[in-house]
Amino acid sequence: MTRETLDGTFIEQQREKLLQSRGQLQETISSLEQEALSLRSRSSRPHDETNEVFDTTQTEIDEQQRSMEASRLGEVDRALSKIDKGSYGYCEASGEPIDRARLEAQPAAQYSLAEEERLEKQAERTGN
Repeated sequence: MTRETLDGTFIEQQREKLLQSRGQLQETISSLEQEALSLRSRSSRPHDETNEVFDTTQTEIDEQQRSMEASRLGEVDRALSKIDKGSYGYCEASGEPIDRARLEAQPAAQYSLAEEERLEKQAERTGN
């Protein structure tokens, strides 16, 4: 891939996709935080053991989801920063161009497909 394949129009389309994704992620995170506050306020009131177990489980699920969404938000912000710096579309590990089709499917992609596969195999070997 040459840099010319990521023309200004394509990059602006990606910026719009990323900004839309960023807004959705922020809304989801905010909603999860509000739900956590609601569950915490309910836990201070007396109620039966079943409700307490449900609230605790729901709080754990919401926190995991909030953490995953916050991580995705960080990836989106990193991609937007790369657009601003003019380095969007290059693999963070190898510096090689990321295929346009991969960027279309995953606008916040940090790695080329080959590098992603290498990292996944490495993680499997080390158990991470």
